[in-house]
Amino acid sequence: MAVIEFARKAGFTVAEIKLLFHGFRSGAPASARWRRLAQKKYDEMDAQIARLKDMQRLLKKSMRCHCTKLDDCGRILLSRRENL
Repeated sequence: MAVIEFARKAGFTVAEIKLLFHGFRSGAPASARWRRLAQKKYDEMDAQIARLKDMQRLLKKSMRCHCTKLDDCGRILLSRRENL
């Protein structure tokens, strides 16, 4: 149960935890299982962090908007997208 709890706290889904226990060839060492799944999860988190940072930049940019109409605001924000 401690392994399952640890995996959940580390962000693994139920499907990923199941893979940890049953998704490797028999006799595969626990360290190899953890390393493979942890690297995949770590890479996913890096990508998610990058998306979240992009979202923050967009939101910060939108808070500087002084448009009176949403149509104008959308055009201005999208036209300056490369300046994020």
